[in-house]
Amino acid sequence: MEGVVSFTAEEHYMVLKADGTLWSWGSNDRGRMGIGVFPEGTEVYYYYAPQKVMDNVAAVSSFHAVTAAIKTDGSLWMWGDNRLGQLGNGTLTDSAAPVKVMDGVVSVSVGAWMTAAVKADGTLWTWGANHYGHLG
Repeated sequence: MEGVVSFTAEEHYMVLKADGTLWSWGSNDRGRMGIGVFPEGTEVYYYYAPQKVMDNVAAVSSFHAVTAAIKTDGSLWMWGDNRLGQLGNGTLTDSAAPVKVMDGVVSVSVGAWMTAAVKADGTLWTWGANHYGHLG
C-alpha cells in the first residue's frame, strides 16, 4: 500500500494512507477491525486482505481490540471491545462499526482498557477502566 503514514497493530493491523483512507486486516474478534461485522458462526474471523474502514482520517491509535480514529473534521470515532467502557459511547456494548464519540479532538491514545483524548480547547478527556488510576 503506497503512501502509508501510520501503522498500529495487535492481532489486527490498521493502516492510514496519505489520502486519508483507513484500512484494516487481521483478527476481527470483538469487531476490532471496524468493518461493521462481528464474526459469528461461519462468518470470516480473520481477514488476510485489507478492508476499507473509512475516509477522511487524520490520525489513528489502536491497542488490543480497540481502535480510535480522528477524522479531518476533528470528530473522534471508535470501535471494537467495549467491556469496560473504553469506546466512550456510554455503553458496555462492543461495536463492529465506527461510532462517533465527540467533536473537536486533536489527539487520541488508546491504552490498556482505557482511552485518552485531547480536544482543541486543551482539555484532556479519559474513559474506560480505572483499575489503577488510569483515568487520572
